[in-house]
Amino acid sequence: MTDPARRLSHTLEDHGLRWEVLSHDALPGGTITWLRVTPAASDLGSAMLARDLVIEETGVVAKLRVLNPSRGAVLLPQDLVVDGGKQARVIERSVIVPSFAVCEVPVRCVEAGRWQARDAKTATRFSVESPVGTSTREELVRMKSQTLQERNTYELDQSKVWNHVDAELHRTRCTSQTRSYTVFLSLRAARVAEARRLDIQPPARANALALVRPSGVWIEVFPTREDMCSIVPTVVADALEDASPPSIASRAELAIHAIQTSSLSAIASLPGTLGDSYALERAGADGFALLYCGRVAHLVATIAC
Repeated sequence: MTDPARRLSHTLEDHGLRWEVLSHDALPGGTITWLRVTPAASDLGSAMLARDLVIEETGVVAKLRVLNPSRGAVLLPQDLVVDGGKQARVIERSVIVPSFAVCEVPVRCVEAGRWQARDAKTATRFSVESPVGTSTREELVRMKSQTLQERNTYELDQSKVWNHVDAELHRTRCTSQTRSYTVFLSLRAARVAEARRLDIQPPARANALALVRPSGVWIEVFPTREDMCSIVPTVVADALEDASPPSIASRAELAIHAIQTSSLSAIASLPGTLGDSYALERAGADGFALLYCGRVAHLVATIAC
């Protein structure tokens, strides 16, 4: 995934992305700022909503085969845990899979103690479970930024991923015979259910959110409000885990400015996928942006401020 034509001379602002702060919701452990980011690739389908992508083993742990049986292109966002096959894995990079197409996507193992199928039914097929926790998402973004700086490749180091999974299981006192991150997701399910009961709804025009916490700001942009709503309960659940008081909402605007003015490093597209991929490069900001026909398809970033 090395890109010999790596460039650092342009920004998301140069691509014409515009940000609008809509409103704020204060929660124990953080504040969610709702945003509208345009232009957005609202014609894309989403694996989080349609769930009709077929995800299969390739025989290589670091790659999975994805089949899109629908008539439209579908976004498969990074940081989703997919379970099945010989071990659970996490999607390494956001990709757009064309209609009726098959491609291979990079993944990393998040279950270090299982190397065979549980049963015949799940031996080759994977189901989309949930995004990893927000703190883990921030750590994975930082890992990829570090690899880009050190080796000029935008990817995760498998040993570091396993170390992080072990640390998260230890922190949350989760017991797993196979050292699987899916155990943490099961533990988080109670908080997600609590978050659903709170029924926090973004404004009608929102397609992005900023979770502002004492440790920094996590920002994610989606093609549509419906895509974003599919992960809102997990983001709220992660905010509920932190006992810190709500953070100052205005920090979201500082984070937006940091993203807009970050230099972009072009990342080579994966074979058979659509869109243009970029890593954000700025002190205190790490992130990834996927653009489709000049519009934002997916963006994730963590900003220390």
